[in-house]
Amino acid sequence: SEQTGQTVLIGEYPLASEPRFCSKQGGFFFAEALNRWVRTYVKLVELYGAENVVVAGDSAGAGLALATLLDVRCYLKPSFPGIELPDYLIPGMPAGLLLISPFA
Repeated sequence: SEQTGQTVLIGEYPLASEPRFCSKQGGFFFAEALNRWVRTYVKLVELYGAENVVVAGDSAGAGLALATLLDVRCYLKPSFPGIELPDYLIPGMPAGLLLISPFA
């Protein structure tokens, strides 16, 4: 961030080995974390424009980054009968995506 002059946002999520990852009912908080990441991504796009956002993650964070954009894509992709738009034409998709060993 300091060298490039770009704003960097680092998301947090609980690790599977941490007690707060599992609920008392035995469920997982992945959906909750995904919801927070989607809301954060949408806010970043509102503030900076999708063309200025790059999403990246390593290991489980890469999986969460990918899941975030797949979730966003489902809501943003316009529907045109008989026409399949390439991802780069979908409004709101980031300028880039960097995944390092997702779900490893």
